[in-house]
Amino acid sequence: MKILIAGPGNLGFHIAKRFIERGNEVFVWHYDTIKLREIGRYLQVPIVENLSLWSGDIVFITVRDDAIRYVSQLIEPSLIKIHCSGALPMNEIATTPRGVIYPLQSFVKTEPDRWIDIPVFITYEQQSKDVVQHAARILSPKVIEITDEQRHKIHLAAVMVNNFVNFTLGMANKYINKEGLSTNWFLPLLNKTVGRFQRGEDPLAFQTGPARRHDIKTLNKHLKLLMDTNDQTLYEFYKVVSDIISRYYDSEKRE
Repeated sequence: MKILIAGPGNLGFHIAKRFIERGNEVFVWHYDTIKLREIGRYLQVPIVENLSLWSGDIVFITVRDDAIRYVSQLIEPSLIKIHCSGALPMNEIATTPRGVIYPLQSFVKTEPDRWIDIPVFITYEQQSKDVVQHAARILSPKVIEITDEQRHKIHLAAVMVNNFVNFTLGMANKYINKEGLSTNWFLPLLNKTVGRFQRGEDPLAFQTGPARRHDIKTLNKHLKLLMDTNDQTLYEFYKVVSDIISRYYDSEKRE
């Protein structure tokens, strides 16, 4: 296939690499010509400076969500255009034919990813069906057809599974480093917690800790320790999450 990646950030970079690995002809476009040349040299692929003049099989629009509609209007209308956003409907792309390919993963340029493990969710119009399905299968064997509404719900769950968990670990890591503790001490605990989720068990059924048992004395002691760090974010994070946990199990009891 002849592919154009319009806006090769973290996701676009990995999509480009995957298509290159699978023997496809890949081009890249970026609105910043300096970045465009850097990306082209790094990936060793041709660059496209005038988006409206490019012709091929498919254009992946991997820019920021708020720029997808604008960029889609710069592309030759007859080409199949795909965005990869979990939060936006397919018709965010201004013209048909169009589709969505949404890989459920958080991508960073410096980290390799095993595409064979990543579920790829697709939405398409009838006229783009064959190309969207084929492109998705090049990326991953785990291709699942869904509606816009289903994708929005998957994206919401992904924010909780990835972004919220990552931020929680970031807060924990910040405190661990501040107090000169070792991350390794906490790995068995973390692995056990994540393992329950992987096995399909309900994490809420295994909730423990001072907020779960309404241990006010311990909660106040922890908050005092965090106050002593002079880190308002850590203090507020612990307090807010603990309050949510306490309220949740209070309401569960009443039910």
